[in-house]
Amino acid sequence: MVVEVVHMVWNSKKLSVRFTMDWAGLVGGEGRTHHGAFDTTFMACLPNMAGMTRSCESEGELMHMVATAVVIEDRGVLREGTSKLAILGYGTVVQNCKAAADLLQEKNISAMVTNARFCKPLDGNLIRKLAQDQDDFVTVEEGSIGGFCSHVSHFLGLNGLLDGHLKWRAMILSDRYIGHGSQGNQIEEAGLTSRHIADTVLSLIGKSKEMEPSSSSQPMNST
Repeated sequence: MVVEVVHMVWNSKKLSVRFTMDWAGLVGGEGRTHHGAFDTTFMACLPNMAGMTRSCESEGELMHMVATAVVIEDRGVLREGTSKLAILGYGTVVQNCKAAADLLQEKNISAMVTNARFCKPLDGNLIRKLAQDQDDFVTVEEGSIGGFCSHVSHFLGLNGLLDGHLKWRAMILSDRYIGHGSQGNQIEEAGLTSRHIADTVLSLIGKSKEMEPSSSSQPMNST
């Protein structure tokens, strides 16, 4: 597919084309050959390509995505925080980010949660503000290396935002295939549940105690 996109759409004709991808992220019982773990990586690296994803499974949000294919006005903060800690999610894993913030609140740790929406064009103003205003910053995606978190890393490095006070961690899928199972079990195996996200935050801020597994810490996007 990469060859067709590069040569038939962009290089040769520079057509105005919109690709709608299904099977984003981990797809449960469909198996490892159907995971959409690499779509962001191989599509967003192409010149002039834009890439966006929805943060939940509602049809309403999908409709908004279609309507905002050219102009987007609904990006931004989903949950405010009172400490200098931010979690930035890309895709449906945003729901786990919100649940992680709830778990952290139980420990009196307040976290801002933000929906990135776009991988490309990256919201540089948002990333810069989070990096400058926060001390601790976690980005989360249900995708492989080279995707959203890699784009964030590149932006942070080029703009000198890693040269000062900021501590940053990226949570992505590991460099291996995840086999059959429910989507919830796959998220657990990938280490992207709300509990895993909360534990990453605790480690980042110097709190080593793990979150206790509970009903609120189970994968939000199980099927």
